Amino acid sequence: MFLVLEILDAPVSPREWVGARIVRQRVQYQSSGETVVAEVYRRLGDRPRPAAVLSLGLTDLGFDHPNAVALGHALARSGIVVMYHWSPPGFRINVADLEHLVAGFLF
Repeated sequence: MFLVLEILDAPVSPREWVGARIVRQRVQYQSSGETVVAEVYRRLGDRPRPAAVLSLGLTDLGFDHPNAVALGHALARSGIVVMYHWSPPGFRINVADLEHLVAGFLF
């Protein structure tokens, strides 16, 4: 239920109740000879946590879109480390995007 309230930007915010500090950082990694930029959301601390690499599909939203930020914070607050991979504009998934997702997972 808290996850839904956080994503929908409800007037009551579970973030005020839980108090988990979220770190949002831009990272770079190599894939197929290219430098790939991604964003990672995680709870503050060194404890190992489950993780997911997400591609939000063929969209031109970008790292700072309010819905992407809300989802990243909500998932991180629930204890999941999240990495967003963004495909370049063009509305086509190609082999390089798949390789970038795998490289992001390994990162």
